[in-house]
Amino acid sequence: MFEFGCDAQGRVLLIDEVLTPDSSRFWPAGEYQPGRPQPSFDKQPLRDFLDIERRAGRWNGEAPAPQLPIELVQATSQRYQDAFRRLTGLGQTATNERWITWEQIMSSLSSWARSQEASSTV
Repeated sequence: MFEFGCDAQGRVLLIDEVLTPDSSRFWPAGEYQPGRPQPSFDKQPLRDFLDIERRAGRWNGEAPAPQLPIELVQATSQRYQDAFRRLTGLGQTATNERWITWEQIMSSLSSWARSQEASSTV
């Protein structure tokens, strides 16, 4: 689902995430198995942790949130970085050196789609 708003001049603006691991639920195709939970690239482990904290009565769901275990922060960061690398074809250093353009992402996805088409016709 996309969220839009209007600026002071009445122009429609996209105001939230688009096609991210959280909004689109990307899954690794090679690991997909119907009828069971899928490995994914989203922040579900973070959601699960916060839900456990709420159910245990250690957090009421309002700010401030509980301190997150460093392992959870690192694992969540790794999931997003993995999705980024798979979608863009760019390595680790690319994220730290410059912005990635929509054209680069689409080019990478197009290359991947062509490789999938080629492998399915063999």
